[in-house]
Amino acid sequence: MVFSRWLTEVENQTGQRVKNLWSDNRGEYTSQAFKWYLSEKGIKHQNNVPYAPMQNGVTQRINRTIQERVKAMLQHSGLKLEFWVEALQTTVYLINLSPSKAIRLEVPHALWSGKEPTYGRLHIFGCEAYAFIPREKRTKLSPHATKCIFLGYGTDGEFGYRLWDPENRRLIRNNDVVFNEDSILSRNQQKIVGKRVSFEIAKDRVEGSAHRTECPKEDEVHTYPDTEDGPLEQLEDKAIKDKPELTHIEKGNNAIKGVGTNNVDPTYTSKAKGRSRNESIMTTDLQHGGDDHASPKSYTQGETSWPNS
Repeated sequence: MVFSRWLTEVENQTGQRVKNLWSDNRGEYTSQAFKWYLSEKGIKHQNNVPYAPMQNGVTQRINRTIQERVKAMLQHSGLKLEFWVEALQTTVYLINLSPSKAIRLEVPHALWSGKEPTYGRLHIFGCEAYAFIPREKRTKLSPHATKCIFLGYGTDGEFGYRLWDPENRRLIRNNDVVFNEDSILSRNQQKIVGKRVSFEIAKDRVEGSAHRTECPKEDEVHTYPDTEDGPLEQLEDKAIKDKPELTHIEKGNNAIKGVGTNNVDPTYTSKAKGRSRNESIMTTDLQHGGDDHASPKSYTQGETSWPNS
C-alpha cells in the first residue's frame, strides 16, 4: 500500500507520528481496508462533505499550482504531452526548493531535512544536454558525448540528471553533463520575434484597408483643410477679391499659384459637381478699363463671372 510506505518514511525521517488524516470522499480513502488500517495505527480520519472541495483548500490549491506549472514547462520547452510525468516530477522538486507563503516563506526542503538547499545544479527544463559516454560504451573513434534533452533530477535516492536520448528513444541518467541553456532561450526568442513581425504585418494590413475605406470616391466633393487663419475656401475667396494681381492660374493643373496667402497649401485638389474647381478660370491680368482693383462680379465653385469691359 502506498500510504503505508509514505507513513513509514515520514515517521522515520521526522521522528513524529501522524495523528490525523484529512481527505475527500474518493474510493481509495473510504474503503473498509483503508479504514481498518487507520484504526490499527490510531490515526483519526476526517472526510469532506461530498462535492465540496473548498473544505480541503490547501490540497486543491497545490494541485492547481502543480498543473499550471507543468503546462507552462511543456509549452516553454516545446516537448510533447508524453513527457508530462517528467515535467510533474521536476515541478514538485522545484516547489520543495522554493519558499512557501503557507509556512512563512520557509523552504519545505529545509524544514524536512534540516539542511539548506543548494541551487547550483538547477537547469532549464527541456534544454539541450550533452551526456558523457563512458569509455566502456564507446570505441576510440566514437564521439565522447551524446546530445540529449534535460528532463529533471534523480528521485527516490537517485543521483544525477534525467535525460532523454532522442536518437535511441530512451531515458538515461548521467552526472557528467554539459548543458546548453542558450539553445532554448534563443529558440523562444525567435518565436517571440516571429510573432511580433506577424503582428506588425497584420496591423499594417488592417491600417491599409482602413485607409482605403476612408478615402473618398472620385465623384464625391472634397472638403477643404482648415488653416491657422480659417478654412482654406474662405482664404482663397478673400485673396482673389482683395488682391487680384495673380501671377498665373493654370487650367487643368488643379493647383492655384500666386494667391499671396502664407498659410494656404497651394497643392490641393477641389472638385464640386463633378468638375475641377478652376476648370473655367483663364489666364488674365484683370485690367479692365484701367481699374487696378477690378474684382469678379460673382465667384462660385467651378464658375467665375467677370464684369463686362
